[in-house]
Amino acid sequence: MGFQYIFGDNQQQRSATFVEQIKDMNALATSQAFVKTVIDEKDNEVFGLDIKWKLPGTERRVFLVVPGTVLAGIDMDQLSEDDVEVNEEEKTVSLTLPRAKLLQDPAIQADEVETFTTEGIFRSAINLEESIDYIAVAQEKIKKEAIEQGVLERAEINAELALTEFFEFTGYDADITFE
Repeated sequence: MGFQYIFGDNQQQRSATFVEQIKDMNALATSQAFVKTVIDEKDNEVFGLDIKWKLPGTERRVFLVVPGTVLAGIDMDQLSEDDVEVNEEEKTVSLTLPRAKLLQDPAIQADEVETFTTEGIFRSAINLEESIDYIAVAQEKIKKEAIEQGVLERAEINAELALTEFFEFTGYDADITFE
């Protein structure tokens, strides 16, 4: 008892050490999705003003095929000592991780974007400002499609596998849960 009082609880120190080692990872990127999305829009404008009726030469149609990459994983900076429980006697670690999330905005492969437009005689091609807006719309669609395809679930499965192997390497069995 006196030894533990002077030098501290080894189990607490081990837990704190594990937390620091895991937090040093910053983010554990465990899943990547490659997604192509389509933007198909029509509008009618005369001199920059949107009109409700169709006048010859005022319609423009934009069709874009936009490929992007999404990276998902676990934000390890959110871990605290309360999320890690180490049992030295049984050589086990119980770890509660935050749910997987997208770690960054989708990366658009700009050189692979396919653009098809038809412009009426009174319309111009897509300008830079419109291109930026279309890319922002594409990024949101890519996020949504990647999530629907299960990129977050795959990230959690892969994180569990990676961390289980990490702890096995250090001699511990890991029990990993997500909340």
